[in-house]
Amino acid sequence: GISHLAPEEILYCEATGKKTQVHIRNGSVFICAEGIGEFFRKLTADFISCHRSYIVNLRYVRSVGRAEIHLDGGECVPLSRRLREEVNLRFIKFYAE
Repeated sequence: GISHLAPEEILYCEATGKKTQVHIRNGSVFICAEGIGEFFRKLTADFISCHRSYIVNLRYVRSVGRAEIHLDGGECVPLSRRLREEVNLRFIKFYAE
């Protein structure tokens, strides 16, 4: 079926093959037929790519570690070394505003 998801409800997205799993605040997971890159281009500026297979919503980031991002709900999402500095800067800027 087709579902409409408000961006502010999305915690993070995960690539699974050529599809994208969308994890939302209430714990539900939706499967989107688009790849993660295409899905990412449709999201708002509150989202950042933290790994080649993951996108997180900065609204729900509790902390940024060396190799993972901790979300408010207790979930951990991997953080690539290549993107660590960019994610840290965006996280700081997001909460400074």
